[in-house]
Amino acid sequence: MQQLERSTISVVIPAFNSGKTIRATVDSVLAQTRPADEILVLDDGSSDNTASILASYGSPLRLIRQENRGAASSRNRLCREARGDLIAFLDSDDLWHPAYLETQLRVLREFPQASASFLGHISFIDDFTWPDVDLSAQLRTEHISALEFLSRYNKAPGAFSPCCCCVPKASLEKLGDEPFQIPIAEDCYFYNRFPLLGPVLLSDIPLMAVRKRPGSLSSNRYRLSRDVVRVFESLEQEYVQKTDVTFQRVFFEMYALKRYVFSKILLHAGEDQEARVQLTKSFSMDKRWQFRARVLAVLMSSYLPKNFRPDWLAKHPEWKARS
Repeated sequence: MQQLERSTISVVIPAFNSGKTIRATVDSVLAQTRPADEILVLDDGSSDNTASILASYGSPLRLIRQENRGAASSRNRLCREARGDLIAFLDSDDLWHPAYLETQLRVLREFPQASASFLGHISFIDDFTWPDVDLSAQLRTEHISALEFLSRYNKAPGAFSPCCCCVPKASLEKLGDEPFQIPIAEDCYFYNRFPLLGPVLLSDIPLMAVRKRPGSLSSNRYRLSRDVVRVFESLEQEYVQKTDVTFQRVFFEMYALKRYVFSKILLHAGEDQEARVQLTKSFSMDKRWQFRARVLAVLMSSYLPKNFRPDWLAKHPEWKARS
């Protein structure tokens, strides 16, 4: 507790061609009731006016520039450069409520053993004004075990936005020099290593605003689902080596689920053979009969003439896109 009382906080923000949004994002950090000890912004080779906007802030920011290497590379470098005891992640088009950092620090003081802390968030599209938030109300914080987080994040990741996440530097260091890997699915890679570290926290107070952008990389379901499968491929050996049989069972159930979802996207895109490969592997990974029945239903449908197949993704036409 004493150590967290004296904790320093680094805010890390990757930015690429963010001229339209970066000022509002940085201003929301500068407006914190508990000021950050350092604010690091990495300009990932922007070709718009991002660099000049960031330079206009002067000393409150530590500005890093590099040639364009993508979000994973940017976040990895920011994590290496950050000097704080706690690392708070923020994207260049999202916003924090003024009490965000103060609240994160309060939560982590109460549960210092946690590997990460998440707060609630609000989604918006264009202009945004904070609604009234009762900061005096009792803060409800859920203590999520490592095993539960592995399952919960992979079934419903929406509650765990990267920009409402604060991580102790000590946790990050256990993940190595590149905690973010697999472009497009770098968040999935990052969070699926948290269960190897311990429990996480989720507080219900919405103190972060996430901007929804049509056409963003993460909205391209084909590419994202493909790379999520790659995440599980890359983590398989680590889970086999470092976890017990219960953890491994849940890991492979989630792995099977990701292959199953990807197979539907492949069928919708007309890639029947690869869909069958994913379904066959999915079937072998999850021994539960209910799940296997679902897999077999999709697999059998793949052999029907296209006009007679169920449209498994009728409610998600955007999943058909590939690039």
